[in-house]
Amino acid sequence: MEAKRHLIESRNRQLHFGYQNIGYGYEPLRDFFVDFMLGQDLSDIKPSLRKRFIDRGGVQDGLTILGIAAIMASQAAMVKGESFDVVYSRMRRRGRLHPAMPERAGILYYDKLGGHAGRLALLPELRTRLTGEPPAENRLAAVA
Repeated sequence: MEAKRHLIESRNRQLHFGYQNIGYGYEPLRDFFVDFMLGQDLSDIKPSLRKRFIDRGGVQDGLTILGIAAIMASQAAMVKGESFDVVYSRMRRRGRLHPAMPERAGILYYDKLGGHAGRLALLPELRTRLTGEPPAENRLAAVA
């Protein structure tokens, strides 16, 4: 009888459990993509493009580098020994992805960085990763 009461109480508690009780958000996924993309070796990106972005801080140059990094990340990420890019393309061809999903895995990675404002906000971090210099707020602490 005690076991039955316990099961009924447990079921009643679960009846009130819904999506509002689950903690989720876009930020952890975005942070994962950012860390993976910017943490990879970006030295294969055209040196003149990297230098131009580092020296001038041009927005378009930075966004271009982010786009290249997204493609590189989609090719570097592995799923059972195959690049995510290959797996994603296969899933898309077989109709296993929603039709509104991006055509290529690199575009998916780029999109997960956030909208235009989100990508612009990443440019200082991109510059830091390319130069190896600490972020501006840490440079002051290093000097002191």
